[in-house]
Amino acid sequence: MPDEQESDVRDTIDSVMTELVREEPGPGMIRRGKAAIKCYLSEFASSIAQAATTEGAAFIRADYIA
Repeated sequence: MPDEQESDVRDTIDSVMTELVREEPGPGMIRRGKAAIKCYLSEFASSIAQAATTEGAAFIRADYIA
C-alpha cells in the first residue's frame, strides 16, 4: 500500500474511532468512515487474491514443466 494511502486509511480510522467515543456519535460520519474503510480493505483483499492466483499459476506451470 502506498504511504499516502496508508496515511489516508489511518486518518479515516482515527476519525471514526474519535467519533465512536463521543457522547453522541454522528451516524453519518461513522457510516462514511465505514464505507471508506471497506473500500480500502476491498482493494487490499483484491491485491492479495490476484497475487495468490498469479503465484499459484506459476507454481502449477513449474510443476508440470518439471
